[in-house]
Amino acid sequence: MTKSNCIAVAKLIQKFKPHFFVGYARSFIDFINIIETEGISIPSPKGLFCFGESVSPQIRKYLETKLHTHLFDFYSHAENTVMICQHDDHYQYLTEDFFFPEILDEEGNIDANCYGELVGTSFYNYSMPLIRYKTRDYVTLANRKLSKYSFRMVDRIEGRMDDFLILPDGRKIYFAEGALGYAKGVITGQYIQDRIDHIIINLIVDSDFEEAYFKDIEKGLKKRIGDCMTFSFNIVSELEKKSSGKIPFIIQKINTR
Repeated sequence: MTKSNCIAVAKLIQKFKPHFFVGYARSFIDFINIIETEGISIPSPKGLFCFGESVSPQIRKYLETKLHTHLFDFYSHAENTVMICQHDDHYQYLTEDFFFPEILDEEGNIDANCYGELVGTSFYNYSMPLIRYKTRDYVTLANRKLSKYSFRMVDRIEGRMDDFLILPDGRKIYFAEGALGYAKGVITGQYIQDRIDHIIINLIVDSDFEEAYFKDIEKGLKKRIGDCMTFSFNIVSELEKKSSGKIPFIIQKINTR
């Protein structure tokens, strides 16, 4: 995702006009910001397939508006044990002809409320037949069912439960994205915990963002975690990445043991 690579990819897209783009949602945001800064335009694809991270409503709106296409949120693992696909009705479903899913509570029992860790057994992974593979990802199933599909509908995929903020009193907060997910003018963001009582919040914002919105975000965070933390805000053009290329929502830079 260097500047030169993004420009080279944009030129390839102009030349070959691919019908579908596949990749990380937050990386697409970086890509769009870079080529727009360089004055480069690209043809719109028929569909955008995103995987590897949660897609907030703000990220979806931004990418669909910028690329003039529909975003399909796809969930799977390299181990080929689980799969959740978004269909043309814009809802996500457990792909239950690909794997046998179980939703387990903290005690390892089937969760009657349809919220818990997703555990999967693949029907097709013959070379590596993982049985009851614990994903460490938590999902919420819908309490409704559409007649068009026989698969169970998924309301929310929360992602890895080992991505967390640790508070001075020892509490762990998972997926504290709500304060950013509904913040005005915010396209996407990232928490970086550099001290036990301090969080850096990197934000990619749109042209409507105002400095006063920082207080709204901080208010939303304090409502959930209390007054034990302080916050610093950075407006950035791109978020920090892992060596794999993924952009984590939470980066821990303290010893959590």
